Amino acid sequence: MPEPINAQPDPNTPAEQWLARGAALAPEELECIEHAVRQHLNLPDGTPLCLEHFAAIREMWLSGKPITDASLAWLAAADSPLSALSHLYLNETHVTDLGLAALASDDSPLTSLTELYLDETQITDAGLAALAAQSSPFAALMHVSVSDTQVTNAGFVALKNRFPAVTFYN
Repeated sequence: MPEPINAQPDPNTPAEQWLARGAALAPEELECIEHAVRQHLNLPDGTPLCLEHFAAIREMWLSGKPITDASLAWLAAADSPLSALSHLYLNETHVTDLGLAALASDDSPLTSLTELYLDETQITDAGLAALAAQSSPFAALMHVSVSDTQVTNAGFVALKNRFPAVTFYN
């Protein structure tokens, strides 16, 4: 059986190294992420998580949680197993443009992301520009929600130029 996330194995594979790095997040952030995984998979609270659990995630609800850019960098790391993640809910979190840049890094495995919810965050046009960069991994981004943020029309235009089919919730 794979090692659970709360264990501290000597990481041997890139995926195990990713899991071990999660322990370096602020405890409340890791707890929120683990809870979101358990909730999505209908697992009882306290169930030890392994890589296969993270790999099965299609939606992650982190809205209203103490999630920061560090969490996004961890979730979008090159060795993250979250390649199937299609919906990411980050409303009312502490996410900034730096977190969006981490999500959109060229080695991010989040290539299946189709919906991104960023209402009431600290993002600006620079964050949307990072998502729109040619090097970003998103191929199927369809919906972006940015209500009550500092995003202006310039941010919308940048994203729309890269993803003509994208719709905005604002």
